[in-house]
Amino acid sequence: LRAYILYAQTKCKPAITDDAAEALVNYYVDMRRMGTSAAGNKVITSTPRQLESLVRLAEALAKMKLAETVEVSDVDEAARLVKVALQQSATDPRTGTIDMDLIQTGVSSSLRQMRHKLEQDVRELLSKASGGRLSSSALMQDLKEKLESAAPSVNELWEVLQQMSDGGRLNIRGDQLALA
Repeated sequence: LRAYILYAQTKCKPAITDDAAEALVNYYVDMRRMGTSAAGNKVITSTPRQLESLVRLAEALAKMKLAETVEVSDVDEAARLVKVALQQSATDPRTGTIDMDLIQTGVSSSLRQMRHKLEQDVRELLSKASGGRLSSSALMQDLKEKLESAAPSVNELWEVLQQMSDGGRLNIRGDQLALA
């Protein structure tokens, strides 16, 4: 087995056929196209790094067969492997779509948008409050009334409040909240 692997690594340099190259491009374009949702939200579903990975996987599959060329079947199998890996590691639990932001930043695009919207709502409610201050429980109640079914959980609200405080945009004194 070691001799086989050594031979494949040193002697086998498969070239990508025109059909295989076209299949690589088509797969990459299809993955990029998946990033536009029906709601018009743009989500990064594939990066040039995924294309590079796809090429390397297709070449490795051809080397395993000691083939002189990378065929469309090698590209298809590489595409299947990449797709399965992305579905397992980059699927946004909120939307069910592949979101590369989840891998690159640890936060999905939909969660980032939700937090941004929630921060805007918090800013609006605090700016309208008498004295510019609210208790956290009053803020939560106001958010529930304003957002109705889309009201955040206590944990989601606390994460946004903590981010605002860490960023110097919010002062938290005990139970009282005020814009900085």
